[in-house]
Amino acid sequence: MDASNQTNQDSLIVYLGQPIFLLAAGVVSLLYIYWQGTRTQAILKEINAPGPKPWPFIGNTLDARKFNGFHLLLCDYIQKYGKIFALTLGNKPSVVIADPDMLKQILVKDFWNFPNRPIRVKLAGAFGKSVFLARDETWKRIRTTLTPTFSAKKMKGMVALIEESCDRLMARIEQVADTG
Repeated sequence: MDASNQTNQDSLIVYLGQPIFLLAAGVVSLLYIYWQGTRTQAILKEINAPGPKPWPFIGNTLDARKFNGFHLLLCDYIQKYGKIFALTLGNKPSVVIADPDMLKQILVKDFWNFPNRPIRVKLAGAFGKSVFLARDETWKRIRTTLTPTFSAKKMKGMVALIEESCDRLMARIEQVADTG
């Protein structure tokens, strides 16, 4: 190693050891971490939906503790903010829609515009192509194939089978309950 290289390395080590450099690096790191925790709030501001103000990183998750359950939290927010509001679960912004007519519009009539689910699990093979995990064009193809299976006429035909299964289950539960 020549002398000029050694001098450059020594000056770099001395420079990195300076308190101002460490302070600046710490401030930049803290700002980046804060930005990571609050960037989803910008998304919610863009859509201009009412809703509670989320905390960085955890969102509105802690609010569920006040109500002894997430479903009670949602009921309270529906009363406060209306049938459409935004909240953040962890670091994931979500829009809650409690209007049945709008849900029907989204889930039945306009389902082509909402192909992807929030689950982001990567599974290999056929498991990754299931109706719950499929994305984009694969999901649309599966949905087109399955939709005729669940027509109103076919669902009504299944009612008798479901009732029979429930009756057998209740008989079995009663039999087990009688044994103590």
